[in-house]
Amino acid sequence: MQIATNDTQWKTFIETGKNKIIQHYESKCDEILANSEALIKIEQYEKAIALLLTIPEELSNSHARVLAKAVEVYKLLKEKQSIKLLAIAKMEFEKGNFMEGVNLIQKIEPATNGFAEGQNLIKLNQDKWCKQLVLKAKASLATKDYLG
Repeated sequence: MQIATNDTQWKTFIETGKNKIIQHYESKCDEILANSEALIKIEQYEKAIALLLTIPEELSNSHARVLAKAVEVYKLLKEKQSIKLLAIAKMEFEKGNFMEGVNLIQKIEPATNGFAEGQNLIKLNQDKWCKQLVLKAKASLATKDYLG
């Protein structure tokens, strides 16, 4: 059996279902926002964003508010990630792994607070790395290891 696309009963069924879904989200919007706030407090940013993005755009009264909240949570997520990347990069620099530290810092979003700190961290460690390379080159020259 095929359903005709111009069947009025089918169109009514679809429209009724769509309206019920919208009504459901309208009635649950404040609850969804409250649940997202609870997730934010425990730093479950990805889950909060996913929950917020379940609100359909057809909820014109609430959708802008929900999107603004999702953007806010996304910024919190990026700040958290930048702090983690900075901590790992610092450890890599302490171990003498300059390039690994730089690669981690390059993953930090420019819009985060950690970006400037990461750039400063590179500058601070760049001198150490250059000195290590110069010492290594001098040692290679002293031992006539021109390929080392």
